Amino acid sequence: MRRVQFRSCRQIQQAECHPMRTVCWLPIWLSWLVAVGCGRLSDEPERVTVSGTVTYQGQAVEDGRILFIPLEGTVGPSSGGPVRNGTYSIDHKGGVPVGTHRVKLEAYRKAQAGEFDPLEEDPVVQYLPGKYNSESELTLSVPTGSDPISKDFTLVE
Repeated sequence: MRRVQFRSCRQIQQAECHPMRTVCWLPIWLSWLVAVGCGRLSDEPERVTVSGTVTYQGQAVEDGRILFIPLEGTVGPSSGGPVRNGTYSIDHKGGVPVGTHRVKLEAYRKAQAGEFDPLEEDPVVQYLPGKYNSESELTLSVPTGSDPISKDFTLVE
């Protein structure tokens, strides 16, 4: 019966057997590759947190939504979030991508008689004029390397 002798990495490194040196370094290289691979992906856009207030005709928008839609030349997805009690904060995945965005705002209130289908359980209606949502010309520029941005929207009829 042949006896197998186990060696430590240090003993192998001191030996002239070069393939075994590679085996000793393999865990170190794999750890490095995993660490580098877990960083920020190069194709992810730079983002900035954007927050502020939304008022319509002098009153805080109690329940709504804000959406930042990238314009031509801006790389990245649309970003958005809820407007609650007149405030919003977009910080999901780091915020709004750097660049210029069209801003779309919606505000909801409980529907009144005649404004909804009677079969709906809790009907709401979007009450802002189209110039703030479907036809919005509002824009926001998010500069590269900027600190969080505070942007208030004061909307009138």
